[in-house]
Amino acid sequence: MGPFTKSGYTGGDYFYVHGTPVMATMYGLDVLATARWGKAPDLVLSGPNEGQNLGKIVNSSGTVSNAQFAAGRGLPSIALSAGSDTTDNATLANPYSAVVAQHTVNLVKALQAKAGTGPLLTPGVALNVNFPDAPTSALKFGFSRFGTFDTYVLKFKATVPYGLGFTFSTAATAAQAEDESVLYKTKIAVTAMQVGFEQRPAAQQWLRLRLRDLFSQ
Repeated sequence: MGPFTKSGYTGGDYFYVHGTPVMATMYGLDVLATARWGKAPDLVLSGPNEGQNLGKIVNSSGTVSNAQFAAGRGLPSIALSAGSDTTDNATLANPYSAVVAQHTVNLVKALQAKAGTGPLLTPGVALNVNFPDAPTSALKFGFSRFGTFDTYVLKFKATVPYGLGFTFSTAATAAQAEDESVLYKTKIAVTAMQVGFEQRPAAQQWLRLRLRDLFSQ
């Protein structure tokens, strides 16, 4: 862990952690923020990831896990994901990245305008934001939800190359039009996430009744 250095990028305000994405977030919150401001940051932005994080795939996403971890500490947090066409490891100057950055600034400004002097997001809520491929400055934001439709159909590959394999699903129904896996293709999909794994009261009561004999022992 420490300052990030690379030829041609001297003087930049960059740091790194040789570990998991959440470890990098912890380093930023517990070490860098404390050293710089003496307190936690007002907002945590995770990403933009090079590849969209949509539907159930978020359960394995480091980008989303960062936002969830920070939100679990009570911090306004937003996970951002764009297409793999934003990749530019050589010069870090992909023109699509600049478009994504400007839209992200606009999103934060809109949240700030409504929040006033309060937090940008309601406690217990984080956002999952996904940009379409080849984003333009004219893109609009759209309300979305995780829903029941998934862009990626995941399957473990037991042949070379081993590991994650996936196909794309395209058979969405009209009822799934607000699912982020559908909406992101034409708009910037913004989805509200709950923090943690707490179930709704009805499911809590179901568990109490289903295992009441066991719980009463």
